Order: sequence, then C-alpha cells, then structure tokens
Amino acid sequence: MALARLISSSPQKKVQDLMLIVIFVLIVIGIVTVAAFLVTAHWRFVLQTGRMEFQGVAAGLLDDIALLRAYLGG
Repeated sequence: MALARLISSSPQKKVQDLMLIVIFVLIVIGIVTVAAFLVTAHWRFVLQTGRMEFQGVAAGLLDDIALLRAYLGG
C-alpha cells in the first residue's frame, strides 16, 4: 500500500518520504549501537570483576549508564 502511494506521488513527496525513511533507519541504527555498547560494557565489567549481581533491570541499566559516562569521560 505505502509503496504504491510512494510510486504515484509527486517527486517532492517521494523525497520527503525517502528522507523520513532514512532518518528512521539512522535512529534505529543509533539505538542499536548504544544498546550494543551498553551490553558489551556491562559484560566486560562482569568478566573483569567476576561479579554478577541480579539487582533488577533498573539498577542494571543505571550501572550501564554509569559505565557509559565513565567511558566517555563524563
């Protein structure tokens, strides 16, 4: 449906639609990249310290954010 609409629309509308698709894809890639970094940093911390604490999702996420801030120098 959306593809048929994209083919029959004006050139300006096609460019706008394609730009929205590109922006959406870039946002998704960014989110996946940050999530992968957080998971990698978390497991690197677990492997280095030998500690694996099941504190719940919120506490684990806060730990990962702290690791990210420390890595970025913040």
